[in-house]
Amino acid sequence: MAHSSPSVRSSTTLVDTKLQQLIQDARSHIDHARSDNTRRAYASDWRSFENWCAAYELVSLPAEAATVILYITDLANDGYKFSTIRRHVSSISIRHKLMQHPSPARDIHVIAALDGIARKIGKMSTPKRAAELDYIAMMVDAIDTSRLLGLRDKAMILLGFATASRRSELVNLTTKDIERKARGIVVTIHAHKTNEILRKGIVAVHSDYCPIRALDEWIEAAGITSGPLFRAVNRYGHVADKALTSQVVAKVVKRAAEAAGLNPDEFAGHSLRSGIVTTSGQKGFNIQAGMKQTGHKTPGMVMRYQQEGQIFDNNISSMLGDL
Repeated sequence: MAHSSPSVRSSTTLVDTKLQQLIQDARSHIDHARSDNTRRAYASDWRSFENWCAAYELVSLPAEAATVILYITDLANDGYKFSTIRRHVSSISIRHKLMQHPSPARDIHVIAALDGIARKIGKMSTPKRAAELDYIAMMVDAIDTSRLLGLRDKAMILLGFATASRRSELVNLTTKDIERKARGIVVTIHAHKTNEILRKGIVAVHSDYCPIRALDEWIEAAGITSGPLFRAVNRYGHVADKALTSQVVAKVVKRAAEAAGLNPDEFAGHSLRSGIVTTSGQKGFNIQAGMKQTGHKTPGMVMRYQQEGQIFDNNISSMLGDL
């Protein structure tokens, strides 16, 4: 019987090991092709579809086009926004492709159903109100800072506003991301959406709305020495070790808005980011100042928010006052 030489076996083992490592690396690249929030949303959508199919004893993988049509019709009847329904269809399509099944989302009847839903409930979702400076003051004033949860919420709102952060960027901040300077702090933002690391300066101000003071009060009261800055607080005042999820940012903003007598449905986590840019337009800051804080590479979105803040400035309708 012929035997492989030790050198041949060693070479084969080396090739197999390297191949397995390449496979793992390739999977990692695929996993990181989308942001953490996007991956969580797709996974949640797929679980929702699986559970729905199980309830009606339908096959989820591979799913028939008729099954998808019934599912999105049910979502529409439950009042889901069109953008959310479309994302659910994308999630179903992605799972089928990953499992090497034809995507039912490409079926002409599914496409027609989506078009019909779009016409019926509308493609455009109602934009959330920007939390401009006056709204920020109202929200912060309404927060009960005698409680640990209140200290956290105040710090989240003020720091989220000052850094013009996205929700995921705000909750992913750690103590290592805060650098103390003579005039304030430098906050290192890990922008997962653009895969960048941004450094944003926050100026210390002599005011009850200073984000640096609010952050320090929360950190000291919560006993945080390392790790995530913003964490869950239970009803007994116990502070968790893990970071909050991005969904909590919206809950914090809505809770503060409601306490301030505002309509919480008009605000969301993004209201902090849009709010500071809108206010910067009112205060006369230029586009570059807004882009520096948001991290935008092009002026389009910043200009849109600043123009909203300047909508009554240099307005030709004021000529009626000359009559």
